[in-house]
Amino acid sequence: MENKQRVSFLEGSPWEGVSASSALVVVGDHCYLSAVSPVQASGEVVALADPYQQTKFTIMKIVDILNKQGFFLEDIVRLRLYVIDIGRWNEYTRALREFFDKVRPALTIFETARLRDPRFMLEIEAEAVKGGMKGEIKDL
Repeated sequence: MENKQRVSFLEGSPWEGVSASSALVVVGDHCYLSAVSPVQASGEVVALADPYQQTKFTIMKIVDILNKQGFFLEDIVRLRLYVIDIGRWNEYTRALREFFDKVRPALTIFETARLRDPRFMLEIEAEAVKGGMKGEIKDL
């Protein structure tokens, strides 16, 4: 079996030290992103109380993080959304369709009572595999 290098990336959040976790882990051609939130580099939360805009911003942030590691939007194979109001699912999924209509990653949406910051409408976890862009969509 091939020995693949594992690289963990920290973003400097105090949560990483307390929870012994990483913001991003890359193992060979696989990439695992922890909960990405709708926060700009300045620390400002974007689009307060707007699930659609927070979802769009967070996906763009995920794509930027992945691109820096040599992955692409089309490499995303799994998303997990943690949302505070599942009743607004259509707003979250409208943003998802804009990015993933032709990619179709596996998706789970969980409702949770709260997130790390009460201004967050969601956090997103993503998994990517290099080469995922060469695929097709079929019925089960």
